[in-house]
Amino acid sequence: MYNAADKALYFSKRNGKNSYYFYGKAVNLDQEDNHETVVDIHQLERLIQDRKSFAGSYQVDYKEFQRIYNFIERCVERTHQKAQLMLVSLQDNHSDRVSQELLESEIQNLEDSIVRSLRRNDVSTRYSNRQILVVLIDIDGNKMNIVRNRISENYKESRKNDCYTIAFEQMPIERSVRRVRGC
Repeated sequence: MYNAADKALYFSKRNGKNSYYFYGKAVNLDQEDNHETVVDIHQLERLIQDRKSFAGSYQVDYKEFQRIYNFIERCVERTHQKAQLMLVSLQDNHSDRVSQELLESEIQNLEDSIVRSLRRNDVSTRYSNRQILVVLIDIDGNKMNIVRNRISENYKESRKNDCYTIAFEQMPIERSVRRVRGC
């Protein structure tokens, strides 16, 4: 009984405020191997829908970023929509070693600055302890200066010292015909 209550509580927490769930073995949607359970489309939408609404870029871990990137690459191929891949790196201004705590604080400031600077349909991930990787959707290379300037300004306002500067690299997202054909 406690196990069923825990599962119901977990389900409710995962689906946001003001939700409730009555646990029953016949409708246990948390089990991966339970594909024979019949639910309607509205119930499934509630399960997969992200209830959190945040401004700024969509932050994900690197593995999830890879999946999203591959999906966007396929969409770009099909729809010819413009998209850009951008790498934002922290560069050390001093030759002496900077503490790990300061580096972590600065990469967090940079990450927060990027999230604040970008749109909800852009995606970002921390690639390393000095780099953030970003996919920008529905933008061509000509508009990237605006994005870089916005990120730079937000970072300058939030940084705690001047030990680091940021550098940008970018490229258009294009799915090459050679890769699609498997050559």
